[in-house]
Amino acid sequence: MRADVGILCALREHLSFLTSITTPLVNCDGSQLVGYQGTVLGIALQGRTSALSYHNARNLVRQFQPALICTFGPAAAVTEDAALGQWYEATRCAWLDQDGCRLPLRGGGPPICRMPAPAHGVGPQHADLLVSAESFVADTAGTQRLAERHRDAVTLLDMTGYGVSQACADVGLPWSHFRWTTDRASDTAVSQFTRNVRTLAKRGNEVVRILEEVLSESSIVVCR
Repeated sequence: MRADVGILCALREHLSFLTSITTPLVNCDGSQLVGYQGTVLGIALQGRTSALSYHNARNLVRQFQPALICTFGPAAAVTEDAALGQWYEATRCAWLDQDGCRLPLRGGGPPICRMPAPAHGVGPQHADLLVSAESFVADTAGTQRLAERHRDAVTLLDMTGYGVSQACADVGLPWSHFRWTTDRASDTAVSQFTRNVRTLAKRGNEVVRILEEVLSESSIVVCR
């Protein structure tokens, strides 16, 4: 079966929220094919690392053959231009290796699905770069070095975006990442993340609102 849009959620609460307002048609290996206001979506969990996210995204692509993939989840705000408690749409993605080196997508990356900045000032803001690490980062000094390296770009840090982007790059599929900033990846990131991610889990209606904008043909720009 084909899907118009593939959706991957980092939080199980968001997965449950989305499927609660849709009619599941197929349920297989944690993925669901659902109908949302006339549009068919493939929905799955991202996984907790880039490797798991890559695996889940590949399964989603193989099972539902979506035209594009969007993801939702938390991220750390690395640079000063990135505020906490804000939705961002990231339009570039890279992987942070153990030596702190930023590695781009293999194959140059796929086209991306980008929404224009909301004229009314409400909605996802633009993030220049989403960097994915293989573990939760709570390191003030390391994050400051990363911020200094990308001081001219709004930069976020997560653990899943790169894997999804690479799975899309392998087949030339458009992708877009929506991230809500929960912490600063500093020494106190664990307590900050724990507190703020609970708030994010309760904001499923915002995921739906963003999804509605993504599904609006007038709001999607595919960059090649």
